[in-house]
Amino acid sequence: MNRALSSCVVYFCLAFAFGKNEDTHTLHKRLLLNDPDIAATRLANVEAAVQLLKGTVSKLEAGLQAEKNKNAEHEINISQMTSTLKKLQDQGSTYIQWGKTSCSSIGTETIYSGYVAGQLFYSSSSYQNRFGGPANTLCLPNNPKLSNRTTQSYSFIYGAEFEENFLRSDAINENIPCAFCRSLNTTSSSMFPGRNICYSDWKIEYEGYIMSGYWGHRASTYICVDAHPDYVHGGKADEIGQRFYVTSTKCGSLSCPPYHDNLAVNCVVCSK
Repeated sequence: MNRALSSCVVYFCLAFAFGKNEDTHTLHKRLLLNDPDIAATRLANVEAAVQLLKGTVSKLEAGLQAEKNKNAEHEINISQMTSTLKKLQDQGSTYIQWGKTSCSSIGTETIYSGYVAGQLFYSSSSYQNRFGGPANTLCLPNNPKLSNRTTQSYSFIYGAEFEENFLRSDAINENIPCAFCRSLNTTSSSMFPGRNICYSDWKIEYEGYIMSGYWGHRASTYICVDAHPDYVHGGKADEIGQRFYVTSTKCGSLSCPPYHDNLAVNCVVCSK
């Protein structure tokens, strides 16, 4: 009797809570929510969903870790490439650009500007038939650190002049400048005589013509003078020193072809 009364009370309480007009079938369905079998089934479904979510989360975490590993590898690669790039930027090859006051090529820095210098082209003394002494040409810097010691005057070095108007219409007697250059991101520089373009994979620094001393004077060296030279300021006077002329080919022991007689010799300075 008490149980039946309790059931009625519960029934009417639920009816009151869900609305007096709700039909008995709907209320019965809601009451079935408390059924142990239904609760167990739903719990099992929830547990299955939780396990599925755990699997998904586990996969996501594994994927995230893989991405972290990839990012770490990328950072290592970037660090290595940055280090390599810095080494490339720090390296460079050097050459002298004869006839210019500064280095003209892109990606090249001027270490110093200076003056072309060498030995006297001949001796006007009683020893004029003695053709000894150095033959090489130097690029003396325009900001020297001078010694304080005198010499015995057995060897001298002089400035250099153009002795003809081959490169420019006003070049004769002009003193010749030079620049010591560093080509960035390269490991070697070389002058190629007989060409005005570089070989494959080489970068051009400048082009010009081979020049040297007169064949009847003291020995000199062949240098590649820029095709569009500058002059040393105030150096127009005809002074004794080293003199430069454009060098010509001479057939005979020199194979012709590919060369031809009495032509100016091209030259190009290239880096790689």
